[in-house]
Amino acid sequence: MTEEDAASARNGAPSVSGVIPSHLFVELTSLDELSFPTSSSARIKYTCLSASAHYLAVGSTSGTVYLFSRYAARYRKSLSSVPVQVIASKEGAAVKVLVATNEKHLAVATNRGHISIASLTGGAPTTVLNNTLHKGAIVTSLIWTEEGTKLLAGDSKGLVSCSRVASRNLFRTACEPVLEADSGVVQLDVNGDAVLISTATRSQLFHLGRSTCIQVGKKLRHEPCGAIFARPGAIERPLIFAGRPNGRLWECDCEGAVYSTHQFSNVTDVPLPPVATHRHDFDPDSGPSLEAIRFGRVHVIYLQEQMFILTVNDSRLCVVEPQKGRVVLVCDVGHSAREYAVCGSDVFLLCESNGSLRKLSLFPLDKAVDKLHWRECYRQAAQVMLAYGPSLPPPSPWKTETVVDVLNHVKDDDAFTSVMIEQLTALLHTAKRRDANAKTSTVMRLSTGIVYLDLLIVDLHRLSL
Repeated sequence: MTEEDAASARNGAPSVSGVIPSHLFVELTSLDELSFPTSSSARIKYTCLSASAHYLAVGSTSGTVYLFSRYAARYRKSLSSVPVQVIASKEGAAVKVLVATNEKHLAVATNRGHISIASLTGGAPTTVLNNTLHKGAIVTSLIWTEEGTKLLAGDSKGLVSCSRVASRNLFRTACEPVLEADSGVVQLDVNGDAVLISTATRSQLFHLGRSTCIQVGKKLRHEPCGAIFARPGAIERPLIFAGRPNGRLWECDCEGAVYSTHQFSNVTDVPLPPVATHRHDFDPDSGPSLEAIRFGRVHVIYLQEQMFILTVNDSRLCVVEPQKGRVVLVCDVGHSAREYAVCGSDVFLLCESNGSLRKLSLFPLDKAVDKLHWRECYRQAAQVMLAYGPSLPPPSPWKTETVVDVLNHVKDDDAFTSVMIEQLTALLHTAKRRDANAKTSTVMRLSTGIVYLDLLIVDLHRLSL
């Protein structure tokens, strides 16, 4: 780093790309304790994972799936290292696991193409269904229907099957093939009876009730890309977002017609921040370099009435906002992600090199500092504010009490120079001015017709406005 670069970093420059991020990935919790099965035996390695609202399921080379509770204790800041369930299998190594949307069942696919469904209710887990239609292939995608009664599975040969957990039709088998595509399945998604099937050559819509299939868009592709249903804004019917080669993303309706093509390959104003983690200091200059964006598997993240699309390539996480045509951020986690799972705004990663588990959460820039402060990561909170605060237009987006507490914890830290402390103090002053302005302009109308103005109460019924 040159002297000029070092001075820029000390003065609170944005990331390497020169673009201030609106959001950050934050790592607040260590999942290292969950690796005890792999640390106790060199033969056992984690292979896949799935996350739901209350559970984190992790599959292994032995075929055993460990089900951890995400909220085992009310006041814990980390997951409990003791699994609440252990589901064993003798059908080979687990390659895909998926907790049902209602969290009543767990699906496990092995490297032999065997799929089993275990019940998670009523004590010890019991197998309620076996699907052998994919034997001789590798299951590449699993998806549960919204009510959690049907499991769709796709494999490397293009076969898609449907397993019905609560089937009472005596004339219909519990497991049946749905469609055989011309190439391997990359990703499945479901909306009611509509199944979105994405392969290496195309995306298709299959209707379970009518057994009809239509192609999404007209052009084929020769690259494994994913596709998902998503609801931007408050629309009733979902849209389809389908990945295309060269950093493109189709936006389509549920009839397969392409509305627009979002182009992200030529976007240059890309924020490239590192992950803000409890593990080490936050250095805005340690972000990744700009590379071409590829849409493999894609996932939707809803956050504060905004809809984002996430894709993961090797060690890079890319988040885009299609409706505005912008790249929200690209960050590098340092290790290639063997597998990952998305739940809400949380992304769980299984690292390829060391088999470690990580949990990253997407937050707006102001909330990221709040969360780091809550986690008592005062240095990282201060470093984020120093990295982006001086370049943000006033007023400061951070709470006054947060800035005060962070400043009190780092003012005697040798890592923070007097210039840095002055910059944090300046951010504190802008936050106080914002609060003062907000206080003087507070206007609130009560349900009784009374308007509250600061410390004055004015009855509208007695005034002729």
